[in-house]
Amino acid sequence: MKNNKLIAEFMLEDTMPVNQMMYHTSWDWLMPVCQQIDKYLEDNISLIGYFDDCLRSNDIDVRYQAVVEFINQLNK
Repeated sequence: MKNNKLIAEFMLEDTMPVNQMMYHTSWDWLMPVCQQIDKYLEDNISLIGYFDDCLRSNDIDVRYQAVVEFINQLNK
């Protein structure tokens, strides 16, 4: 659940135990993260492309992996 902790830190919401975070299984948890990334991409248009496509997927696993990859790239 290392990736859930990464997402929680990105969202500035790391106040609950990692094993209770459900970013990887719940659309209700994951969608606000996608919305936050969308806002970031609007201001940084050069990063749109791969992430934009993946963040619109109907597959929660694809979106989750795109969120994790995006945050890792942002943190570099």
